[in-house]
Amino acid sequence: AVVSTQSGHYGRDSKYYGYRNPDKEQDVRLKYFDGSMFAGKDVLDLGCNIGHITLTIAKEYEPKKIVGVDIDGNLINVARKNIRRYLSKEKSSKFPVSMQLCYGPLFGQESNDTKFPHNIAFRKENWVPLEGA
Repeated sequence: AVVSTQSGHYGRDSKYYGYRNPDKEQDVRLKYFDGSMFAGKDVLDLGCNIGHITLTIAKEYEPKKIVGVDIDGNLINVARKNIRRYLSKEKSSKFPVSMQLCYGPLFGQESNDTKFPHNIAFRKENWVPLEGA
């Protein structure tokens, strides 16, 4: 059975990165990643929380596709919104920067583009079988 806690549904906390990394430094786990681990590959991030590691990998290490998965739909919604923050310094030749800042990236057309932000997706899923494990 899944146990809910005060810190967050399923024991997850959307403020995890705030108290884990109060100085907003680069996550120390990224020091151990080599770009060749991800470049051009399909990547799955289980338990992605609000997506900071997933987004950094998508943007900096250029995987073909990366999917961040978490059991908590609220965390996935925040992760999707965080795509905007990672795009905030980039400019679009078709739309004003304020469009992306206000509404996030403009998706909708299928694309074979493997560059950020087209190479990232977030999904709410439960990858732990509840019976017969």
